[in-house]
Amino acid sequence: MFIVKLYSLLDIFAAALLFLSLVDFSPLRLFIGLSLYLIIKGYLYFGDVFSFFDLLTGSYMLLSLLLPVVFLSFFFGSVLAAKGVYSFFSV
Repeated sequence: MFIVKLYSLLDIFAAALLFLSLVDFSPLRLFIGLSLYLIIKGYLYFGDVFSFFDLLTGSYMLLSLLLPVVFLSFFFGSVLAAKGVYSFFSV
C-alpha cells in the first residue's frame, strides 16, 4: 500500500513539473529524473493501459525538453495528475 501511495505522489509531482515546464520553471535534473521514472515504471508494469500511458508520458516529457507542445503538455499532465489523485485516494 505504501508503494502505491509513493507512485501516486510521484505521478502528481511529475504532472506538476510538466505543467511548470511550459513556462520554463522546472528544474532540469528533476524533470529528467521523473521522466525516466515514468518510462521505467511503464516498462516494469507493461501490459496495462495506464502503464503504456506512463511510458508515453515519460517519452513525451523527454521530447518536450526540445520542443514542448502546449496541448500535449496539458493533456498528458492532466491525465497523469488525475491518475495520481485517483490512485492516491482509492487505496
